[in-house]
Amino acid sequence: MTARTKMLLGGIISVALSAGSLAYIFFRLPGETFPLTSRLIRWSSILAALSLLILAWLCDALRLKFLARALNKGLPLATGLRAILAGNFVTLVTPFLFGGAPAVAYILTQADLTWTEASAVVAAGGWVAQGALAALSLLALLTLRLLRLSLPLSALFLAGIATHILVLATAGFLVLRPELAELVLRFVPGRLRPQAQRALRRFQAHMEQLFTASPRWLFLSFGCAAFYFLLFFAIAPALLSPRAPTLSWPALAAFQDAAYLAAAFAPTPGGSGASEFGILYIFRRVLPLPLVKEYVLWWRLLTFYLNLLAGGIALSLSTWRLFTRPESGGHT
Repeated sequence: MTARTKMLLGGIISVALSAGSLAYIFFRLPGETFPLTSRLIRWSSILAALSLLILAWLCDALRLKFLARALNKGLPLATGLRAILAGNFVTLVTPFLFGGAPAVAYILTQADLTWTEASAVVAAGGWVAQGALAALSLLALLTLRLLRLSLPLSALFLAGIATHILVLATAGFLVLRPELAELVLRFVPGRLRPQAQRALRRFQAHMEQLFTASPRWLFLSFGCAAFYFLLFFAIAPALLSPRAPTLSWPALAAFQDAAYLAAAFAPTPGGSGASEFGILYIFRRVLPLPLVKEYVLWWRLLTFYLNLLAGGIALSLSTWRLFTRPESGGHT
């Protein structure tokens, strides 16, 4: 099965699970047959949420741009944005919200980064982004406790954050320990092993430069990642706050953070199913069910289906360039 076929199959499964979950929420739970008929969420709120999503995409592109600058490489913001959108598409059609890294690395090579430089930017960028998410998740839990709002299964949520941090620490340890990578290279066929060793040395040199030589770019990248998730989770209060005046913006964003992190551990492509039912499970305890149903729909339309559409276009444009750009002799 080719990679393209796997992505197509993952996309079909992801959309089917999401659509099936939404259909259950719309038609099996009490309330209006279709959430949009109640018009609880205003169009002005939807436009505000869309603006926040676009700003979040731009912040995420800046995260890559700053890391590329740490390697003394210029990355056009448009290329970074295309890489982010294409990576989002692949991520949403693969399990555990993971899989977009190769797509991002490939598009970065179109901005004259070598494959090892692009791989280092993606690896460091992923570590920075997930670190920012873990920090904000802890902040979300603290916020809810300070506001005296209960989070369902809060102990499980805290365990998820701890697991998240442990995975990050383990990944960082493995990447920065060259002797462990050398053990993996023993499984590479003999004729390919020297080339793999050279690529590994270059990758490790780039990683060292990213984490030690230019701390300000790493700090700016972390700030962009944190701002990305703040904007992303702010979609929740943008949509809900006009109809939920008793809940503050921080509280609504914190609840959405918890629902997002829960879906990230789901084995389904794009977190489909887990995302819809996670939001339903968390928000229906603090908001009326009809409002929650409409919110689930708009959240998934903006953050899932729109991401699939924009990411699919970005990935298609990048694949087209793969077949049309002249040969450059290749480099690593």
